[in-house]
Amino acid sequence: ASSYQMAVACRLHNGTSGILVAGKCHTGVEVPSVGSILGEEGPALLRSPRSWAVSLGVAVLYTYFMSSWARAWMKPVANVAAQPVCCCWRWARTGGCWRRLVVLAAATALWLLFTLQRWGPLPSPTRSALLTTPLS
Repeated sequence: ASSYQMAVACRLHNGTSGILVAGKCHTGVEVPSVGSILGEEGPALLRSPRSWAVSLGVAVLYTYFMSSWARAWMKPVANVAAQPVCCCWRWARTGGCWRRLVVLAAATALWLLFTLQRWGPLPSPTRSALLTTPLS
């Protein structure tokens, strides 16, 4: 069995819109549209410093890669910023398999720390759920 369903919009006799669920029109839930998503998430994105930082970072990187003038102008800063990355890249490339494993372990550890910090640990299932859940 699958829980995938297409949202079907409906309208009550008084003009209130909703979504059709099990043959009944439920108000208070609307079919997502570009306008409704922008209306809900747009203000949060505009107030978010992380959103602005990522947008600015993408714009700077794009400008750096696409403009020879920007590359020449940002070269002193780019060389200083790229130095640690180039050093680590050379260290991993010139070493044996164990160095690549160290880089993979470090990347996995950073990903795991970020995930735990952002969303917390996974909830552990209860003993009764483990005993009653079929294996097939």
